[in-house]
Amino acid sequence: MNQLNVETPIGTLLFQVTAGEGDIEKAHLSECTIEPIIPDGMSVEGCKAVLLRNTPITPLKDVVFSCTWHALKENGYGNSGEGLDAWEWEHNKTLVMIGTEDDEYLGSRVKLKETTSAYYPITMEGNSIKIHVSEHPANKELTLHFVISWNSVPEEVDSSCWFAVDIPHKGVLQECN
Repeated sequence: MNQLNVETPIGTLLFQVTAGEGDIEKAHLSECTIEPIIPDGMSVEGCKAVLLRNTPITPLKDVVFSCTWHALKENGYGNSGEGLDAWEWEHNKTLVMIGTEDDEYLGSRVKLKETTSAYYPITMEGNSIKIHVSEHPANKELTLHFVISWNSVPEEVDSSCWFAVDIPHKGVLQECN
């Protein structure tokens, strides 16, 4: 099982990838500082991306890329928008937001089961966010990401963290070589 710990101002996040079937032993998780693309006048105190890369030699089934708080007890709240699934947590006067591409954007890049009321590929359970890819072919690279941003509360300009985590997948790939 591949995993990576990432520090934020309110606690540690554990990122990991598992698969029900197939080779993920060589999956690579990397953390990088990323420059957010935000409107003029907005700013964030920090922004990082975590990128999963894996080119399996056999087909994959039930890949789960997860982001879980180690010890944070506060509840997170959804704050999604077009092309973005995002959640926010506040603790000790600090806001941390975590985002990834939504099912439409993810589905345009990766073969997904059809989204239904029983299946949505990005979920939040407790203090864990999961991206679920039901199938992925052999010898084709699979890339997934999460973006994390933070600011003191109240933000100088509302929604700065939200805009900061809304980075297209192509931009994450370019920034996290």
